[in-house]
Amino acid sequence: MERAYSFFLSTVVLQLYFLETCISKNITTDQSALLVFKDGFTLNSSHPLTRNWSSQASACHWIGVTCGSRHRRVRALNISDMGILGTIPPHLGNLSFLVSLDVSKNHLYGVIPREMGNLHKLEKLIMYSNKLSGYIQEELFNISTLREMDLSSNNLSGSLPSAPDYWRTNVQLLNLRANNIGGVIPSSISNSSNLKELYLHENKLSGQIPNSLGDLRQLEHLYLLYNNLTGNSQAKCFCLIIQASLASSMEVLDYRLHYYLYILMQR
Repeated sequence: MERAYSFFLSTVVLQLYFLETCISKNITTDQSALLVFKDGFTLNSSHPLTRNWSSQASACHWIGVTCGSRHRRVRALNISDMGILGTIPPHLGNLSFLVSLDVSKNHLYGVIPREMGNLHKLEKLIMYSNKLSGYIQEELFNISTLREMDLSSNNLSGSLPSAPDYWRTNVQLLNLRANNIGGVIPSSISNSSNLKELYLHENKLSGQIPNSLGDLRQLEHLYLLYNNLTGNSQAKCFCLIIQASLASSMEVLDYRLHYYLYILMQR
């Protein structure tokens, strides 16, 4: 009896040891990724992150970092409006438990690494008001958990993905306003059946507005102005959108679009 109890106790201790080791290793992975991120920052000695983000303390105690209570993995990172100048390293794709990322209103530049598409638990990606450039990585559209993506007010270029599979997402808010995105609005965007808010204004989009936008039955907010959109089909498209609004929950249509539709109807 005593020997069996001793074996049971040893087994429990061993399991706890491996659990502790596993948790420690995983948080070390997260911490290493964030330290690489910080290494790319240009910070003065008085900046809050200069000393706070240190290997001397667990990342769970860092400013802007929130860890899960169970696995002690980084679940949220919010360093919005902290005057950070730097780049986004591919190592952020190692934050495998990350649910929310907000780096908005900083001075981040360079490209958004395709490794961000590895964040398979990510629900919110907020990067607006920076100086990010390059293409929007198609891998971001493969994150099935993503609900909100705001990349507005950057210097992003390229075009929107056209392959239908990239638009079979669960995104409810897509904000790409005030960038340098060109090309056409793909008709396959209608595959994003959960889309409620779509902001594409102040870009360099051209061609016709696809009639398939009228199939977005959940759409509530639509902004397309200040592009190079042309073609008589726009009037038909807007008619479809307005028709859709009667059968769905559409609440806000940019008031300028009503005027725009009026001008198109005069052609």
